[in-house]
Amino acid sequence: MEKLWNMHLVHLHSCFQQGNGTLKDKANQRFEIPVNENIYGGMTKDELSEAQEKELHLAQHDKAVEQAKDQKNALESYVYEMRNKVQPQLNDFVSL
Repeated sequence: MEKLWNMHLVHLHSCFQQGNGTLKDKANQRFEIPVNENIYGGMTKDELSEAQEKELHLAQHDKAVEQAKDQKNALESYVYEMRNKVQPQLNDFVSL
C-alpha cells in the first residue's frame, strides 16, 4: 500500500559560528519536501478485518476449551470425593 501525502513545507534554520564564538543566522529557507509512506507487507482493510474475526473466533474457542477442562476437573474431584465417602461403607464390595 503506497500513499503519497501532500507536500509539506519544512522550515530549516541553520547557523554558523563566527570567529569570536557568537552564532549568526546563515539562512532561513523553506523547501518543499515530498513525504511518501510505503508499507511493505502490510494488510489491507479487508485482510485486517478477516484476521480480527479469526482472532475473535480463536479466543472464543480457547475460552470454551478452558471451561470444558474446568468442568472435567470439577467432575473428577466430585467422583473422588464420593468414592472416599462411600468406600469405608462398601469396602467389602469394592476392589481397587
